[in-house]
Formats: sequence, C-alpha cells, structure tokens
Amino acid sequence: MQSTRKLADQQITIGASHDRSRSNFEQSEAEGALDATRAVLPAGPLQVDALIHGRSRTTSVYAHDLVSLAPNLQLTLAGRYNDTRVSTVDDGRVQLGLPTTLDGEGRYRKFNPALGLTWQASPAVTWFGSLSQGNRAPSPIELGCSDPANACVLPNALQSDPPLEQVVSRTLEVGARGKLASALNWNAALFHTVNRDDLLFISNGLAAGYFTNFGRTQRQGVELGLSQQTAGFGWSAGYSYLRATYRSSACIVSEHNSTAETSPNCSGEGEIEVRPGDRIPGLPQHSFKLAADWQALAALSLGAQLRAYSGQFVRGNENNQHQPDGAGFNGAGRIGGFAVLDLTGSWKFGKDVELFGKLANVFDRRYATAGLLGANAFDAGGALQAPADWRAEQFLGPGAPRAAWVGVRMSF
Repeated sequence: MQSTRKLADQQITIGASHDRSRSNFEQSEAEGALDATRAVLPAGPLQVDALIHGRSRTTSVYAHDLVSLAPNLQLTLAGRYNDTRVSTVDDGRVQLGLPTTLDGEGRYRKFNPALGLTWQASPAVTWFGSLSQGNRAPSPIELGCSDPANACVLPNALQSDPPLEQVVSRTLEVGARGKLASALNWNAALFHTVNRDDLLFISNGLAAGYFTNFGRTQRQGVELGLSQQTAGFGWSAGYSYLRATYRSSACIVSEHNSTAETSPNCSGEGEIEVRPGDRIPGLPQHSFKLAADWQALAALSLGAQLRAYSGQFVRGNENNQHQPDGAGFNGAGRIGGFAVLDLTGSWKFGKDVELFGKLANVFDRRYATAGLLGANAFDAGGALQAPADWRAEQFLGPGAPRAAWVGVRMSF
C-alpha cells in the first residue's frame, strides 16, 4: 500500500507493507553400510530427528521525500520502520517425543533512515552519494541452529538453541555516472558497509556447524562499468573490487585448520582465532564481467558473456593462516580464480515464436566456486578408513561443466 503526493519542489511517498513466510523442516536418518562400490546399503530403521515449522511476519511503514534544492540538485530523505516476528514450533518434540525444545517467539524492531544527494554537474556527468541503514532478522532455521555445542549439518539436528540478534548494516556510497562520445556510458562508485551482529555459519570441520552473531564485519570496495549500444551491436563491461573482512576478534571451531589450538587467546578444542582484518571466506576480491550482443540479421542475434573471479579463502580458514604440511593437514586453504565463457543465440520466426540456444562453459573449464576444510574418511582408492585414519583435507564445490540448451519461446 503506497501513496504519493507531488508538491512544487518535492515529491513525498508514504506506504506500508506486510510480508509473511513459512518454512518447514524435517530431518530423518537411518544407519547404513558402504559396500565395495561405495554404495550405501540400509542397515537400520528410519528415524525422524527433527520436525520443525517456522513463520516470519514483517510489518513495515516507510516514507520517502525527494526534494529539489535546485534544478540540478536533489535531496532524498527516507525512513523505514520494520517490526518482525519469528516463531518456531517443534512438532517433533510433541508428536515424536524428541528431546528438543525449539518452541520460541522472537521479535525484532528497527527504524532505518536513509539520506541521498544527486548533483547533475553537467549534461554528461551526474554525481551521487548516499548514507543508509538496513536490518535483517534471523530466519527460523538460523534460530534453530545456533548452538556451538550442538552443530547442525545445515540445517540438521536442531537443538534448543540460544537467541540471535538481528543484523544491522550501515552503508556509505559515493560515485558518478555519465556519457562520453559515441554513446559510451560509464559509472563508478565507492562503497563502505559495516554489519553489526552479522549472521555467519561457522563450520566445525565435519560438514556441520552453527549460526552465530559475529561482532562486526566490513565490506568495502569499488565498482566500475562501461557500456555502449550502437546499431546492431552492444557491449558492457563491469569490474568490482571487494574487500570483505572481519572487524572483531573471536574464537571459532575449525579443527582441520593447521593453526587450531595454537592461539593463546583461544582455549577451546579445535578453535582458531579470527582477528580484525582477516578476509571473510567465500568472497573473491576481484570480479570482471564482459558481455556482447550482435544483431547479425533481422531475425538472428548472437551473444557472448565472460565471467572472471579471483581466488578466495575456504570455510575453515577464517583466520587466513592455514598451511598444509602434507601429513596432518592438507589443502591450501584457498581456491584459485577462474574465468568462464558462455555463448547465446536466438532466431525469431515472426513476432511470436523464438528459437534460442545457450552453450555454457564453452571451454569446459574445471573450477571450484566454494571450499571447506574437513575430514576425509576415504583413502586414495576410495575405501572407507577407520576414524583414527581420517585425514584433514580440503573439499571443493565444483563449477558446472560444459552444457548446452535449446528451446522455444512463444508469446500470446
């Protein structure tokens, strides 16, 4: 629901919204045995371990005021108040007699202001800047998996977990955009975001972990873009530099990190120390995207998209200090960068029918998009080993191989 009123030198918008979501989670397990081919054979009855229902309801009221300070200068003032209720119902405890106590009701309220300024310095250049705040309430699954003593296999084995705080982020952004000769568009921006009580999933090294509030984290960097559209041909290029770091100290469980239990400030079993300035795993510093579209014929269009990312640290190496020794600890603690090329094309049969195709990962590059330090239960030949012989290694989330699609679009 929204209402807008336009005055002589300003435009005021007020409104309200209400969002609801539901989540259901059921977890079951059964004992199994591995045969010589590593296939799993049933060895016990199925047992339900969790049966959870969650609900989130957010009611918001907001106002937005666009004020013309001068013909080429606009001020934006905005505010939004969010009231979120998150509830969980543990049907497993009631219906199945499970030893959990996940019933709970949490309420999160926050007023988020925003301020922006836009200045058209010339017909070809516009400067902008903004300062804003946002918030996010924990989800029912995050609330049900937040106990370090009872880690979850995301999300799994939910227990009676401690409450979590909502995430509050504050962002400062400044930049400019404009046009050069030959219809060349450009944009550049600097951004700086600080999250307080950021919600992170902390791994315990066994493909399990828990959600926790982590003091402060910071994301800052630059975004650059160029694009051009001419008769029959268009292209765009974008580059982003992201420096995502922890801004608080903490001790977290990562027993397969080579520095586990070596910090004098962390006394827990398998803990490593994360310090301000350590990079957050899973986020590459550099990313580049290049796209081109060519209208080869009136009915035929061809395109190409290139995506390139720099390396990143893996989960379990939150302190960025893991070093493999080839014996007790393996894996580099980070994954390398990669670039992937996709090709697209389409042919229009009249106005309402279009044949399209896509070839993804043209050169069939082998790459990883994520990684984790964990325990490997198998030897080099794929045979299951005794727990005492499990090795600390690095697991990778492989990227998609070469693939092709062909389809038809019809409009009526």
